[in-house]
Amino acid sequence: MTFFVFLGAACNAVATITNGGKMPVLGKYGSPVSVWRAARTGDHVLILCDRFGGFSIGDVLIGGGFILGIGLWSWKLKTRRVLSGGGQDHESNAVKQTAAW
Repeated sequence: MTFFVFLGAACNAVATITNGGKMPVLGKYGSPVSVWRAARTGDHVLILCDRFGGFSIGDVLIGGGFILGIGLWSWKLKTRRVLSGGGQDHESNAVKQTAAW
């Protein structure tokens, strides 16, 4: 998951650096003082520019890495509770304690 976030950030950095510090956008773009600008002929690595409704391949990788990380973290918490018996209710614990006497 960290790899996807790093790879996405690298893709965005390559697209921005190779185009003079501005991210080319196919379609609508931000204000003239932002880091985005409309794509022009002569721009480099347009495959990495913002093209999917304002998102780039790098943005998708970063978002996917975060979603994967949160999903794995929540799955780990869920399995830890199940394995440790955290999902049992208090009545079953009281019955076990009474049966042990």
